[in-house]
Amino acid sequence: MTAIQQLSKLGKTFIIMRMLMIITMELLMAGATQRGSHKRRQIELLGEEWPPTPGWKQRIIGKVIPDEAAEEFIRLSGGNVSAKTCDEYKTGHWFNAQTPVDIYLYVLELSNGCYYVGLTADIKKRIDEHFNGKGAEWTRINAPRRLMYAIETGTKNAREAEIIESEATVILMLKHGISKVRGGYYTQTEQRLVEVQLRAHGSWERIKQAELGKRAFNYELSWGDALDNFLDVALNYYDEGSPDHMHEAVFATFFSLTRYPYWDETFSPCLGWSFWNMKGVLPVLLSFKHARTVGSKLPSAYDVLAAALNRGKHGKHPLRRLFLLGWRGFQPPTTDKQAETVIRFMSYLDESTEFDLQYDAFVSILFPEMRALLQHQ
Repeated sequence: MTAIQQLSKLGKTFIIMRMLMIITMELLMAGATQRGSHKRRQIELLGEEWPPTPGWKQRIIGKVIPDEAAEEFIRLSGGNVSAKTCDEYKTGHWFNAQTPVDIYLYVLELSNGCYYVGLTADIKKRIDEHFNGKGAEWTRINAPRRLMYAIETGTKNAREAEIIESEATVILMLKHGISKVRGGYYTQTEQRLVEVQLRAHGSWERIKQAELGKRAFNYELSWGDALDNFLDVALNYYDEGSPDHMHEAVFATFFSLTRYPYWDETFSPCLGWSFWNMKGVLPVLLSFKHARTVGSKLPSAYDVLAAALNRGKHGKHPLRRLFLLGWRGFQPPTTDKQAETVIRFMSYLDESTEFDLQYDAFVSILFPEMRALLQHQ
């Protein structure tokens, strides 16, 4: 399937993403202080210079600002606006327009082997802006060479169109690399910041897997030694404070396990950032294995357990079983009082909670101490 065919299929993909808010008099009133004025930072968030000149409110009515800026504008006033009230200012159309318009996705080929993915309701106007140095920062750094293609997204809803834009950006990153492509969520010029966003949206692993899958692989280590090597690399990563420059080395070591005939597709969930990042599952289990804190500043493995058991939302804690069985498998030392509390913690295993089992298969291989417990509990 070609890139343009992939892009054309994206119109049916849906996730939540950024929106824009129209500036209204109601918004300005909601952001005013008790004395009816606005602070310097609030004025700047609205795109005006400080101090504001006469007629500034009339000038900005009808303009749009990002949701995040609107929320900060309200917060700085000391006031509060409910989500329902904010939603009343949103139409869902492109740039919060009052009437729906067609939204187009376009891809620009730039100098230095780079690419840019964008959205517009006016292709000619937006492309002219890019070529005249008035477009995105990425296209000012890497001058546009040509418009590769522009396609109608098939939706007039801004959220849905921006979903398509972000996914199209990832598709091009899969082909050309993260360093060469910007668009959608991923418009920051600094690659470190782009990779933060990619990890936050679950796309970083997709791209790295594609890159690593193209590399030749040499089975220098046995399967058992390769597992131990991954744990050593991960432990060093956590002990160093999980710096950005080590993310790729950890993932590359982890991904190398997929090249062994012993790798099973049921292990794949553990490749995800949520399993091995500093606040993920793996550093908790390593804390129990080594009877010390790994990947956090908590004072002991017991404190790691207590904190991990509180992970969850809306009163649900799907990972409690995994953490409790990890503790039971490694049995780190505790004080007598802590041991009594752990016994109480173990009662969570009898709850009617629907526990998360997606990591069981690989954890059973990675930590043999937990294998029997995971299979029978």
